[in-house]
Order: sequence, then structure tokens, then C-alpha cells
Amino acid sequence: MSLLRFAIITFLFLFSGTCISQNAVLDSLVKKDHELRENPGYTSDTTRLNVLYLLSRELISTGAYAKADSVAAFSYRLAEQKEGGDKKHNNHFFSTAKAKSISNRGIVSSCQGNPNKALELFNKSLDIFTETNDLNNISKMQGNIGNVLKDQGSYAKALESYFKALKLSEGLSNKRATAIHLANIGNVYKAQLDYPKSLVYYFKALALAEELKDSRGIAADLSNIGIVYKSQGDYEKALVYYFKALKMAESLDYKLLIANTLGNIGNVYSVQKKYNEALDYLRKGLKIDEELGDKAGIARLSGNIATIYTEQKKYAEAEQFLERGLALGKEAGDLNVIKDQHDGLSKVYEREGRWNESLREYKLYTAAKDSIFNEENTKKALRSELNFEFEKKATADSVRNAGAQKIKDAAIKAQEAELKQERTQRYSLYGGLLLVLIFSAFLFNRFQITTRQKRVIEQQKVIVEEKNKEVIDSINYARRIQDALLKEGEGSGMPEHFILFKPKDIVSGDFYWSVEKQGYWYFCVADCTGHGVPGAFMSMLGIAYLNEITSSANILSPSEILDQLREKIVKELKQKGESGESKDGMDISLIRYHAGKQELQWAGANNPLWVYKNGQAGLLEIKPDKQPIGYTISPVPFRNHTLSVQKGDILYLFTDGYADQFGGPKGKKFKYKQLQESIISVYEKSLTEQKEFLDRTFERWKGSLEQLDDVAFAGIRVQ
Repeated sequence: MSLLRFAIITFLFLFSGTCISQNAVLDSLVKKDHELRENPGYTSDTTRLNVLYLLSRELISTGAYAKADSVAAFSYRLAEQKEGGDKKHNNHFFSTAKAKSISNRGIVSSCQGNPNKALELFNKSLDIFTETNDLNNISKMQGNIGNVLKDQGSYAKALESYFKALKLSEGLSNKRATAIHLANIGNVYKAQLDYPKSLVYYFKALALAEELKDSRGIAADLSNIGIVYKSQGDYEKALVYYFKALKMAESLDYKLLIANTLGNIGNVYSVQKKYNEALDYLRKGLKIDEELGDKAGIARLSGNIATIYTEQKKYAEAEQFLERGLALGKEAGDLNVIKDQHDGLSKVYEREGRWNESLREYKLYTAAKDSIFNEENTKKALRSELNFEFEKKATADSVRNAGAQKIKDAAIKAQEAELKQERTQRYSLYGGLLLVLIFSAFLFNRFQITTRQKRVIEQQKVIVEEKNKEVIDSINYARRIQDALLKEGEGSGMPEHFILFKPKDIVSGDFYWSVEKQGYWYFCVADCTGHGVPGAFMSMLGIAYLNEITSSANILSPSEILDQLREKIVKELKQKGESGESKDGMDISLIRYHAGKQELQWAGANNPLWVYKNGQAGLLEIKPDKQPIGYTISPVPFRNHTLSVQKGDILYLFTDGYADQFGGPKGKKFKYKQLQESIISVYEKSLTEQKEFLDRTFERWKGSLEQLDDVAFAGIRVQ
């Protein structure tokens, strides 16, 4: 739902205190216009212009934008004709009528997704009201301009307009307008994710609306407060406010707010994974937005529906809704909508494995997000608020200062007499001051040099920070790709299992992998050279080679897979044992299991296999070959181990990150002996409980110390 359109149409009811049905109002206004058209004259012309203005507003509120624009255009022409032709009457009224007609056309433009035209019309209307010094309407125009700027992501300029409007409405004691300006300021802070400050302004607006018994204002404020609580993760409280707003909006037949609130309720249910309820509310809201022709509202709800389809793996439907939302968001010029659609498309393409398209959309999402949440916007927003508070205080102080002026004048005369006496004494100091000035000039010169040096350092710091941000963004995206690959591996028909995976950095050098082939299930846990970005590159290379090796028709033993994997790593990294070349490689523990035959084969490079035999005490350890997957001086084929297993046996595969972690009361390594004792103490529990126990034990042991290495630990129960 378009917040711009919602804010502007709410503004139309600044001076409306009735709850008459819209059809009755429209019929009454049309009838009155017909009567006045038959009786021309100055009085009837002025009354007719008022009727046309109200008729245009009512048509806007019902979504009849084309008719509203036609009525406003005709009203403007009539006012212009009377302004120039009736010399014996005051033209002030007709100038005001022209400005109001222009304003209504601006509202139509904003509702139809044409923000630039809307700004042009609002500013034109503002110029006329400024010429006639119509402070009440100046306040309204500043509010309308702020609404358009906010939806374009120009938050600092929007706040500047809102605070100008707020200052005028407070000065005029116009509580209804003040309530709306307060709510609009809350909208800006909400958009900038400053939720505490947005709630302050929303509750101020709500208090005024309740004092005025303004049902529309109360409903809108309740909805806004619900949005903030939803953004803060307090879903129950958000739903309480949403349903209050929905009930009030439905009683008023306030379609714009009904659609907005239906969409908000749907979003809460979506986060709670109640997808059927969520889609029901979102579709109802979308239907109303389509009836109203609200482009930004349609775009926003289309994106929300697409989010649910993405979670349900209905990627084609999700992409269709996101593409529609993106096109409409661009037409409406709503930067927040555009940002959200790019983010949604990036996630859909990522789920489908379309990495290039996903990265493209992610970059577009980041660019849109950065243009909204930039430091300059935040600084200017704070500056606008401080200027408003300062001017407000200065106005109050000026009253007190007027009474104190006479006292100041008397004090000045007494001081002049005293200063005359002191003037002679000052001359004796001038010589000393001259020396001080010379020395100060020297210090100032040194200060300028230091300042220039500091400026250069700060510029370099900004460049470094920008580059660092680009690197972090790229690493975060790499993590998303790595996570996707790991999740694919975990879901390949695995039996009951747990995987404790704790990367040291954003991305990991440890990885796990699995594949099912002709009844045989392969699974491995591996530790690549290094961690972070270098380790992650090796892990992705390892996953790719394992997929390639097992893609052939042959059923390979674990040792044959490790032999081929070592051959590929050595060849691709051009390892020949020469000085200065890459020493990269990996340690790995790989099993092949056939459930029907209860047969287990295993091979390992530096990493062992631990087996708990059901009904027996202790752990059986199968020793690995002491050679890595990588270059070694005297390589030998990896040994293949065949084990007989039975239902209830548990296999443990792991890397060295857990055992090598420093911690405990003396800051020592955890070690493998203590790790075995930990497993033995819980191997009769469920695998979920075992994982939670190992995770808690690791965190308690590590304490406040830095994590030393990536951790990967897997437990698999034989079916």
C-alpha cells in the first residue's frame, strides 16, 4: 500500500468531521453544483467553487481520479476567469480557489504514481498561498510536498517540509493539522528504522486525534503504531493495533486504510509462517488496491505475496509477482518498493541457482538501500528537527526578552562609564598582546598544516571504509552461495543426523557434503587449508570436485573418491613440491553407506571416524591415512575400510576445530580425549540433544576467548 497516497488522502480530511457515506456526499455535491450553475453571479460563483473543490476531494477519496482531475481542472479555469474578469470584487478568494484546484490535481498525480508532476503542482499552489499569506494552506502544501519527498527517499528534505508545516499549524492552534504532521514525521523516522523516535511522534499524533475525536486520524495512527511494533518483532502487539485500525477503517468505509491494514496483518502472519492466513489477507488488500488503481500499493503487496511463494518454493509465481511489483514501483517512483522487489528477486534467483542474476539483483538492492539510508540523510534529518526546536524556543524567548530590554539599556550606560576609565589601562597591554598575536600566528600556521594532513587522512579513511564495505558485501554474498551449497548437501536423503557447523569468520574453510546414488549414500566432513575467504574458496572447490567425481555411472569406494580428489587438487593448483608454491589442500573423513545391506565403507585423510556400537561401552576409532588431499612427497593410495554396522549405531565425523579450541579455566586446548568423554556422556540421548550439548560445551569452554578455527561436527544414526 502506498504510504504517500495514504498520507495525502488522509490530509484531505483535515477539516472534515462527518461520517456521512461517500455516495450521499457525492450526490449532494453534484446536485448543489447543478443548482449553482443555473444561477450565475458573484455569490453563486464563489459558492460553486467551494462545492467543486469539495467534489474533487470526495472523488479522490473514492479512487475516481480521472473525474477528480477533470473537476479540479474546470474549477481552476472558472476561478481564473472570475479572477481576471470581476474587477469590483476582491480577487483574493479566486486566487485561493485556483491554488486549491492545483493542489487537488497534485494529489491526483501523486495517487496515479506521478510524483514529479505532483511536486510541480504542489509548489505552484504553495507559491499562490504564499503570495496571499494564507498560512493554513501553506501548512497543508508543505505537508503534501513532504509526503512526495518521503516516498522518493528524500528524507531530509521531507522532514524540512514537515517541520515547516508543523510550526505553522502549531502557531495557528490547528490541532487537526498538527496531528497529521506529527504522524508524517513519525513515518520518516520509521522509514529510517529509528523506531523509538517514530513511536514518540505517532503517540503524540494519536493523543491529538483522540482529543479531536477524529476517527480517520485515530485509525491511521493505530495502523502506524502497529507497523513499528511489527518491525521490532513484537507481533502480538502489532496485531492488536492492526485489528483495532481495521475495525475502525471498515466502520468508516475507509478503503485506502482497509487495504493498507489488511496487507499489514498479512505480513505479520507471513513472518509467523501462517502462510494460508497471510495470503488470504494480502489478496484481499491487493484486490482493493487494484480497484483504487494504487500502483505503489499493488507493487508492495505483490512483493509481500512473492515472499510467501518464495518460502513455498513456488519460484515462477514469486518471480511473476516481483517483476510486476518492480515495474509498478518504478512508475510510482517509490524507492522503498523498488528496493524490496530487487531484494526479493535476488533471493528467488539464489534459490534457483541463477547466481549471476541473483548477484545483479543484490547489487541493485544494495544501491537502492544505500541511497535511502545514507549518513547525509540522517544528519539533515537531525538538523531539521533541531532547527524546529530552536525556532520554537526562540519565539518564546523573544517575549521574555522584550521586558528585559529596558534593564539592559540602563546596564549598558553604567558599563560605558566604567569602560572609559579602563580604556587607558588597556593601552599598556597592547604591546604584550602584539607579541601574543605573533606567536598565535605561528601556532595557527602549524594548525593549518595539521588540519590539511588530518583532512587527507580522513579522505583516505573514507576511501578505505568504502572499499572495506564493498569487500564485506562481497563476502556476505559469498556466504549466501556457500550456505546454499551446504544446504543442498544436507538434504540429499540423509538418515537421522545432526550437523554442528560454526564458522570462525563470515565464510568457512570447513564443509560437509552428501549425495545419494543407486541406494548408496555418501557423506563427508572436510577441513580445508585456512579459514575465512581462502578456506571458503577451497571448500567450494572441494564440493564441486566431489560432485564431478560422483557424477559418473560407476559406484566408487570412498578411497577411490579420495584418490581422484587428490589428483584433481594437485593438478588444478599446479602443486609440484617446489619452493614458494601453494600448499593448499584438505583433511577429510568420507563414508559410503547402504541401508539395505547394512554395509559401511570409510576412508580418511588425517581425520578419523568414531563409531558408537549400540549396546557397547566406549567409542571405536578408525585411524585415517596420515596424508592430506593435496601434494605430499610420497603419496600412497588411500586405504578403504569396510565395517559391519547395525541399527542404533552412531557414526561421528569431524574436523579439528572443536578439539583445538583454547578455553576453560586455564586457557588450554579442549583436546580429543575430552571430546570423546563428552560424546560418551550423551550418546544415549537423541541426536538433537547431543548437538545442543556439544554446542553449549564448546561455548562454555571458549568463554570470552576468540574462536580459533572453523568447527564442523556431524553425528549419523544407522537406521
